[in-house]
Amino acid sequence: MMERRLSRCGVRWAAVLTVAVAAVLAVPELSEAARPGRGARVGAGMRGPRSRGARRGSAERGRMGFERRRALMPVECPDFNSALGAWNTFYKRSLLATKGGKTGERPLSDSRVAWYQVLSRYYADPPAEYAEDARWQTDLATITGHLHMAEWMAAGGDPAEAHEALEPVRRIWMDIRTRNGVRWFGDELTRFHDVMEPVVLWGAGQTHGGVTEENVREFDAEVWALAEAWDDVIGFGFRPRSQRGPGGQLMFRMSVSRLDKAIQRLRLVAGDRLYEEIPEAAREVRSAFVPLFMQFG
Repeated sequence: MMERRLSRCGVRWAAVLTVAVAAVLAVPELSEAARPGRGARVGAGMRGPRSRGARRGSAERGRMGFERRRALMPVECPDFNSALGAWNTFYKRSLLATKGGKTGERPLSDSRVAWYQVLSRYYADPPAEYAEDARWQTDLATITGHLHMAEWMAAGGDPAEAHEALEPVRRIWMDIRTRNGVRWFGDELTRFHDVMEPVVLWGAGQTHGGVTEENVREFDAEVWALAEAWDDVIGFGFRPRSQRGPGGQLMFRMSVSRLDKAIQRLRLVAGDRLYEEIPEAAREVRSAFVPLFMQFG
């Protein structure tokens, strides 16, 4: 029983695998009626633990808002990167919403629609750079399982579990691109995040009992590792194509500058043993990372 969290982890990942296997079997035979935008039947079997009335109300709100959001949907993206980028936008919104304690049902629903458009076009016929990848279909099916699990958890009012289901998706994509020799700036941000998160939690006092005289030297070492990971981000050489706008070079430089200053500040207060200032400095590192990831990850 989910509410009692009996073997919860095992139940969750069993469900992910079940959906993944179903996707492997189903995607090549996606019928016209089952594709997103043709009746919204894809994923209909993954329902959260809500009442029928609540589901009907949610469905009605979704229908009312769909036309307003249609302009954002990747209905016919010209190439793989455009289709994946359109899905990635909704995926990142889902990550941010569930991390903030919201269920994120709308971005999750939009993410599912965009993701199935990627699947329907590229699952059986991958782009040239992934054509020799033996794990391509397996990994895409696994991603499908994670996205459905996140939507199911969000429908049940559990944003923390929804976020946990979403997190592995970007790492799976990072693995796919890395083993196929595809460079992607968002993957470098994912690597940085994996170093950053434990440091921020520790510095903010959420793990290790906070930073104390007894463990500050170890914390120092982690902060230096964080600075080295940041050097890798800078060394990637990413440069937005446009000059201005939300995804332009000006915004990129501002975001990079803010995060760089936050990391330097954390190094300073940790090195000077300013214990009272470490939590705020650590939280600022995460706060500065979010807009960089959301716009350019």
